[in-house]
Amino acid sequence: MVHSTIINTSGKATVTAYARLGKDAQRRVLDTSSTRGDTYDVEWTVSPHGLEYHGPAAPRIKPLKAGSVDGQLIVGASFAKSTKVRDPDAVERRYYARIVRRPTAGVELLTADEEWTRFGAPIHAWIPITVNASLQVRITAAP
Repeated sequence: MVHSTIINTSGKATVTAYARLGKDAQRRVLDTSSTRGDTYDVEWTVSPHGLEYHGPAAPRIKPLKAGSVDGQLIVGASFAKSTKVRDPDAVERRYYARIVRRPTAGVELLTADEEWTRFGAPIHAWIPITVNASLQVRITAAP
């Protein structure tokens, strides 16, 4: 189980939560009238079968375009003026992971997280910057 707390440090109105495990990706709109300091709690169940969202009622939208990386779990959040922004600011925590199918199915995290920040237009760049002010993640074993 992956629990993430998203804090709107940008003050932008639209906040989304997303997760990616290999080719499986989900993105949810948490708020379209957010203000600086608003906080959101989201949980993802991560399994060999993919991702399952648990959190506030949130419509699912198209994931951010990013190359899928086999063997990587990504938990992130984006901040933008609206859902129509094609290149929103984003923060991510990335983990290298392995899917285990035998003797019991599960997902093993192989590394500590890498923290990345994406600046949207006009910079268009991912930079390895601490994201703890905007995205806090706690991982627990599934029951």
